[in-house]
Amino acid sequence: MSGRQPTKHTTYYELLDAVRNAAGCPLCDIEASSVKRYFESLLHESVNDPGVREALTRSRGYCHRHAHYLRSHGNGLGIAILYQDQISLFLCSLDGLETIASKVTPKRMYTRRQRAEGCPACRTQNGCRSRYGSTLIEWIHDQEMRSGLDASRGFCVPHFLALLDMPMDTKARAFLIEMQRARMTSLLRELEEFHRKHDYRFSDEGFGSESDSWSRAIRTMVGEDGGF
Repeated sequence: MSGRQPTKHTTYYELLDAVRNAAGCPLCDIEASSVKRYFESLLHESVNDPGVREALTRSRGYCHRHAHYLRSHGNGLGIAILYQDQISLFLCSLDGLETIASKVTPKRMYTRRQRAEGCPACRTQNGCRSRYGSTLIEWIHDQEMRSGLDASRGFCVPHFLALLDMPMDTKARAFLIEMQRARMTSLLRELEEFHRKHDYRFSDEGFGSESDSWSRAIRTMVGEDGGF
């Protein structure tokens, strides 16, 4: 069996760049960029593509989170084209409801279909999560990657747990756990310091790096806005 090292590819370098430069969880940054590219491509190139629209029809549109993300892009024409299909499809689902069992509702129909087909943007995001997560595990013993991780803020809890679900050796698992423990212990100390300085007895000390610890605590526990 060959002992050759795998070749570093584009995914590795994109991951390394995020590990080195992300203000928070690097995997959150990567997923956010992936979803942004997906919607930009959709709105600028694909709203009239029959295959894209058919896939979106089968999925019954986007999940709540990604539908609102799409709305935030403000491309009214592209969204109008896509949602003509969605509104028309829902209106068709109303036909004949008066004559069938009351338990069969549009809500049930849409819930079942969305669970079966899945939001297209969620599929893009989940694919990104799997690809970059497995690349991280593959290269976690690499000197460049390890140096970047050592200097980073670590991962949000959802991405940390997703990484632990992936196959890895015991050294990689131990490294990830200890890194996460160190980052969250440091964050807890900053929260305690932020709390302490709100006491009138210490209010003249002024705030330092702990001033935004409350915001980072939320993002650490649930991921960046629009992530999980």
